[in-house]
Amino acid sequence: MNMKTSLSLATLVAFGGLASAQGLLSIAPETTTPFSLPVSFSVSADAGYDTNINNSGFDEVDSFYISGGAGVDWAYATDRTVATVGVSGSVFHYFDQVPEIDDTLYNVRAGISLAHALTDRLSLNNKFYFGYEFEPNYVFGESLNRRNDQYYFAYNTLTLDYLWTERLSTSTGYTIQGIFYDNDGISQAEDRIRHQFNQLVRYALNENTGLRAEYRYAMVDYDNSSLDSTSHYALVGIDHAFSENTNAVVMAGAQFFDFDARGSRTKPFVEAGLNHQVDEALSLRWANRLSFEDSQVQSSGDNYSYRTSLDARYQYTEKLATYAGLVYIHQDLTRGPASGTENIFQGTIGTSYALTEALALRASYTYNLNDSFREANDFDRHRVNVGVTASF
Repeated sequence: MNMKTSLSLATLVAFGGLASAQGLLSIAPETTTPFSLPVSFSVSADAGYDTNINNSGFDEVDSFYISGGAGVDWAYATDRTVATVGVSGSVFHYFDQVPEIDDTLYNVRAGISLAHALTDRLSLNNKFYFGYEFEPNYVFGESLNRRNDQYYFAYNTLTLDYLWTERLSTSTGYTIQGIFYDNDGISQAEDRIRHQFNQLVRYALNENTGLRAEYRYAMVDYDNSSLDSTSHYALVGIDHAFSENTNAVVMAGAQFFDFDARGSRTKPFVEAGLNHQVDEALSLRWANRLSFEDSQVQSSGDNYSYRTSLDARYQYTEKLATYAGLVYIHQDLTRGPASGTENIFQGTIGTSYALTEALALRASYTYNLNDSFREANDFDRHRVNVGVTASF
């Protein structure tokens, strides 16, 4: 990691509060409010099998792996303040790793969110997330689509919300985020800091429905300055609460994207999210985004993508629960002879069973498919995992 990257990462870590969601996860509004709970701890141990740890379509490497982790969580809620804290870490060891990648890899995640009503009209929200990971995160939508060694990802978003009248409100925000790879070859093309400013105006038609208009401005600063870009967003939308536990929001408009060295483009921009708590047992979360993205622009020029994710959780009994997650990404990568499309799919299904109040067994299966115009990026992958978690 070079000096510029080190200073950029330090800036992100030092910039105020924390949170655990960005990208697609920040689109769908939450339906529940955290409640106060004491500090809780957890430890876990896992074992699994991965059919394609190098994400390759022609020289696949498969491997068994083991992992162990620990985490701590805390939440606090009053009439005016809601705060959550979470920190976790895990170590993975692959028995047959690719030669250029270490046998032992690490995941570290830390996040805090804070929402505070300064007055009856003015509220402040601050979220920060820091992660050190090795798998791509398709929901965040910032990393490359294939495993490429360890990377750092961090962001902080600060918003001030003000209620001008019973119907008219505004939200003013600033987000700074960055991604930095350990691999020097990848970092030259992918390491970057993004600054985004937004101003949202909302008018409530009634208790359940609001009309929205928003302007956003983003600046992306790459280590390779020839890739620097800016974007203007002009958006309108609507949000609606179908019930106490079901709500949705849609924002659509235009993204005016400008490469400092390659000229400007204009494309439709869409964000849409739905949260649905069917009952105490079943919950659904669906998020969508159509936009220019910041990754893979050195080799591809433009990366215009549709990204969607669906998450479902069902609690059969007090002891038995299942979950499923689906992510689909369609990317148009455009730059001369390097032009083409990639379609990425990831599906996960898992279950957990509580042996006691403190001890639970887990099992999951994940399937990845990358259908790419580039032969080196064309692959599929299967992973199975079993584990145990103790909480106290």
